[in-house]
Amino acid sequence: MTNLHTGLTGTANVTVTEANIAATMKSGSLAVFATPAMCALMDEAACAAVNAHLERFIIDNEKFMAKVNR
Repeated sequence: MTNLHTGLTGTANVTVTEANIAATMKSGSLAVFATPAMCALMDEAACAAVNAHLERFIIDNEKFMAKVNR
């Protein structure tokens, strides 16, 4: 069983550079943090929040499947 629950938090950090601004990433014309870069950062933080729980789930699931497939 997993310990996934509402309220888990994760963090991710990035420095805004020329490489991740909207004008460079073609998601706009301004020199601001690009939406695709923000989505990637949020995804990284979400993964950080659940990673340890998912690793445990994968291990438990593999053990379960091994028993089922005997």
